[in-house]
Amino acid sequence: MRIIILFALSFIFGCSHTGPIRLYPGETLDSKQEAILVLPEALDLLKINNENIPASTFAFRTSQSELRLAPGPNRLTIQYRTLWDVSSDQHQIVESGPIEFDVNLKGNHTYQFNWQTPASLENAIEFSNNPKIHIVGDQQSWLGNHQAKQSDLILIADPSTHSNKSENNIALDKLQYWWQRASLDEREAFLKSIKAAD
Repeated sequence: MRIIILFALSFIFGCSHTGPIRLYPGETLDSKQEAILVLPEALDLLKINNENIPASTFAFRTSQSELRLAPGPNRLTIQYRTLWDVSSDQHQIVESGPIEFDVNLKGNHTYQFNWQTPASLENAIEFSNNPKIHIVGDQQSWLGNHQAKQSDLILIADPSTHSNKSENNIALDKLQYWWQRASLDEREAFLKSIKAAD
């Protein structure tokens, strides 16, 4: 079991992005032409201009990501998603429905998401039902258009209820969570990487 946890942790850290992530088609633009969007850990980018973003692009993030986008009109679809400790052996994932933004970004400008961060699980649940999130930058602000979520909250129980919650167990919970959300291709790629590591 210890080997599996160590491998899972190395996979998680190996998959995390540390540099800017370019999310536009075509040739790489000069950095002064790109618009920068800072994506906090609590938000997932689902689509850009109605094109799905693979879940693996942002899987296992432990900090914000710097996204590089093409300037001009863009439609962004995000989702608020956080993991809350309910007890030492249980977690609750709180997530909103999709939130859409129609923005007009300028090159060589940085944009950030802005919202009132929930202080408790109850506040997070309330917020997820009607999130008010803005994208701000370059003296502009866009409010996201929230679509009601279609599923209830997900509850993750820790399989080892007799031990204290550790960093390894949290990583395992995250790995299980992302496994359930992964496509068949992403699962196959992950399993191949495990076999290659043996």
